[in-house]
Amino acid sequence: MASKLECIDCKRLVMLRKENTVKFPTYHNNPVVAHGLRKTGLLILGLAPGLHGANATGLPFNGDYAGKFLNQCLEEKGFRLSEGGSSTSIGYCITNVVKCFPPSNRPLQSEINNCIKYLKKEILFVQPKIVLCLGVVAHDGLMKVLKGKNFIKFRHGNLFKVGQLLIVDSYHPSKLNILTGRLSREMFSTILTRIRKEFEKGIRSE
Repeated sequence: MASKLECIDCKRLVMLRKENTVKFPTYHNNPVVAHGLRKTGLLILGLAPGLHGANATGLPFNGDYAGKFLNQCLEEKGFRLSEGGSSTSIGYCITNVVKCFPPSNRPLQSEINNCIKYLKKEILFVQPKIVLCLGVVAHDGLMKVLKGKNFIKFRHGNLFKVGQLLIVDSYHPSKLNILTGRLSREMFSTILTRIRKEFEKGIRSE
């Protein structure tokens, strides 16, 4: 069952949630918190819940095109949301910068700022070694959490460190990005392969 977060900080998003409760009464229609919330090596960070995805199911990247693409790619490369699986699988936690579905999937800067406190708590709890940022909003949101230290602009394929935290950038696996070829399965597979290699280097060095 999806966890509940009570938040009324963003009037626009609260109003939209109420409207969607009427339009889609079987949907979650509430803030969507991290899934797989535990101390783990990898945190995957997206933009915000999709209307018919996380907003419906209450689970980040679950129930829509982007979620299907992402989860298939992660599974193929041996990443597992839950603990267990094979001894070579890598566990992860997944969340979004903005916890509520925003109109046209475009949150206002004020809404991002309001949500940062929840992302900070999730990062402190998870204590990841690597954060995979899916898109510019995720990247910039993480930079805000890190208080702009050594600010680096988003670029697909970026791999850099802020302190001990390794940050990897990828285009967001949105339906638009996939169908237009901005992000292909091969491109995303390359990103996940690089992350696996970083974990393998860490295991060998311990």
